[in-house]
Amino acid sequence: MKKLFVVDTNVLLNNISALNPNEVVITIMLMQEIDKHKSSNNPDLAYRARVAQRWIQSNKKNLTFDFQPYSNMKKLLKKNKGYDPRYIDNHFLECLLQNKEYGLISEDLNLAQQAEAFGAMVKSMKSVKTDIYNYKGYRKLDPNEDADVIARIYEGDESVAADLGVVLNEYVIVDDQKKSFEKTVFRFDGEILNPIALPHRSIMSPLNAEQACVLDALNDDSLTAVFVLGLAGSGKTMMSVKMAQHKIFDKGTYAKAAFIRKADFSNVGFLPGGHDEKMDVFFEPFAQHLNNPQKDMEHMVANGQLTKHEVGFTKGLSMNHTLLLVDECSDLTVKEIKNCGTRVGEKSKVVFTGDYAQTNDSFVKSSGLLDSVDRLKGKEGVAVIVLTEDHRSPTCRVFANSL
Repeated sequence: MKKLFVVDTNVLLNNISALNPNEVVITIMLMQEIDKHKSSNNPDLAYRARVAQRWIQSNKKNLTFDFQPYSNMKKLLKKNKGYDPRYIDNHFLECLLQNKEYGLISEDLNLAQQAEAFGAMVKSMKSVKTDIYNYKGYRKLDPNEDADVIARIYEGDESVAADLGVVLNEYVIVDDQKKSFEKTVFRFDGEILNPIALPHRSIMSPLNAEQACVLDALNDDSLTAVFVLGLAGSGKTMMSVKMAQHKIFDKGTYAKAAFIRKADFSNVGFLPGGHDEKMDVFFEPFAQHLNNPQKDMEHMVANGQLTKHEVGFTKGLSMNHTLLLVDECSDLTVKEIKNCGTRVGEKSKVVFTGDYAQTNDSFVKSSGLLDSVDRLKGKEGVAVIVLTEDHRSPTCRVFANSL
């Protein structure tokens, strides 16, 4: 029998992506706290409360709900008359005392210590920078805790997707490192969960299951809009550029690529050179991955296989037979993301890459990226994958996770 854990409010507000919905108990105290914070005068707290509420709604089929009132604290007061019923943490303790099968997930040291003293199992969740995403485009299954569900997937049970609550083009990852990604990662096509199809290993090999989802989405031409999001150093731009080269030069799927970024025009005037030279600096994140001398940015531009665009100057364009790569989309408004998506013409595809944790301050409270993902998830031809592992360097991880 799987272990269930009561979650305190701070964890849900700050560490959503570290939670496994299948083991989480949502209590009435938690719901009341979230509802209270939605009206907070602190806009960041209010926003996180709304994100938490959406997370609960989207994972309701996998969560366990316990709406029993624990404010009477009948067991806790028997231990010590000094416990104050007005203190919400005491209600969590009462819940644990009345339900010995529950554990606790908390970053509150005082609450955790008291829970452990009462015999409850306590888990501390590692803080990650992807918790703000309400939808990550995949869900992970544990071979031990979810053995029955996994068996149904391998048996081809068509009802398992509905039971899991997955949406169109969402991935299911069986967390079994002994098997290949083709045997442990599946994508829902609207009817059944299908094994992913990766490009040949000579093109690129995924470093983890999340990257395998990305490469499957980039490899599948029926997916015409892909969001590759997540941590710095997780491989977002690198995989997108490498797969663009593969699709243009090896497969001939697209005639050219279009690199699209939003430029900071307040600084452009200080750069040397004319328009093209001034703009080139904004496309260096793409250029660094075009490391084949015969297929670098200069050669591709000269051969008509690459165009470069600032987001604001793409209006009115129709891009046919083109793979559009839109970088740093976390700094775009919904209208700008819509503008990029509506440039997609005949036999074309758009890939958005970005990291909410690196967004400009003006987009933190009102994110066009998060709003767009919430609206587009589960739509025909759209896939979303949020990457949570940094492979750039230990130093990168220190800065990304600490600041």
